[in-house]
Amino acid sequence: MLAENTPRVFKSNEVVTRQEVSEILLKAEKTKRSIVIVEGDRGAGKTYTLLSIYLNYLQKKKFKPFFIGLFPYEAPELIKEDSIWLSPEKKFTTADIPDLLRKITTYLGIEFVESLDPENQREYLAKRLAGLETGFRPIILLDSIYESDESVRKQIEKDILSPLLASSQVTIILSGRGKRPIWIAPEFRDAEYVKLQSVDEQFVLSQLQKMNSKNEGEYKQIMQWSAGCPLVVRLLGEAEQVTIDKLSEAIDILIEDPLLEKGANGSNYTEVRETIQKLALIRGPFRELDVVYYLYGDNLDGRSRINKLVKLLLASHLMEWDDIGERRGYKVNETITRTLRIWLKENPALLKKYQVDWEDAVNRLTIAYPSVNRDEYLDRISYNNIVASVAK
Repeated sequence: MLAENTPRVFKSNEVVTRQEVSEILLKAEKTKRSIVIVEGDRGAGKTYTLLSIYLNYLQKKKFKPFFIGLFPYEAPELIKEDSIWLSPEKKFTTADIPDLLRKITTYLGIEFVESLDPENQREYLAKRLAGLETGFRPIILLDSIYESDESVRKQIEKDILSPLLASSQVTIILSGRGKRPIWIAPEFRDAEYVKLQSVDEQFVLSQLQKMNSKNEGEYKQIMQWSAGCPLVVRLLGEAEQVTIDKLSEAIDILIEDPLLEKGANGSNYTEVRETIQKLALIRGPFRELDVVYYLYGDNLDGRSRINKLVKLLLASHLMEWDDIGERRGYKVNETITRTLRIWLKENPALLKKYQVDWEDAVNRLTIAYPSVNRDEYLDRISYNNIVASVAK
């Protein structure tokens, strides 16, 4: 069942500085006008990273940072700041833009002019920003822009980000996961990109120590099971005990929240979870035809079901289209793939069953499509290969 969509909670005393933060700060400050986009898989720590950068800038007099969160997130110690837009209850909509614009302009010391014509309001803001002469640089940090509704992203770019670029000095730091959107302004297409990587063992230990986790002594196990995913590290660190069931619960949270964002319900979650488990074992990108027998056997509506599943997982950014390399196709989010493989390694009977399912599916596929290379397909799920890859 899908759990209630409870937002994560930010606590500044638990922040462990990532190595990418200094890289982001360097890129952001190397010119007076800059755009940096932080990318990472689900659970990679993008929101935590942006909030820690926001705190960093709050301590510097020559910068005025403003943080915008587009999805529910709790930061009780920061919520009263006049330079933050964050809701623990609801995601951002286009109806929020006038209030956000008013809050940003007030914070930057710009008179806000209410206008029935958004174009006039935007032009006024752009002119005031262009003529803004102060001893500080505005820093706008915008979290989860890729995942927001297209209408929200376009309106934010039009009404807030583009006018800000009229200033002679401004830094915009964005974050997102999944497919890069198509921006209107060329400045965003030419932005500096920073990819958040999996964290290392020292980070895991430091994180558990800052959390005062009772599982600090299990940091090596947590590092292995989390596959370097900061969200899973935190969830296992908060657990009463580090068990394989707790890892499964952490995987549920990785999967559930994005599905809930797209309006999914709990009625078919068990099926979706198992489907993602099976897909996580496939080495290399795949297409619908590759997996229809594997997932749905002889079901006549298999094609329709895989089509709906692909659309849901793409919309939830749990899967993406991979067009790099010779084999093009879909691939499940790497954070989820790694953690699921680890979980499946601890469930060898289920892992073996999936391999048998795959072998059966390949046999059906080669009968239906004689040109398919049977050995190549069989090698894409191998029990020994999975166990070896997880052990590294």
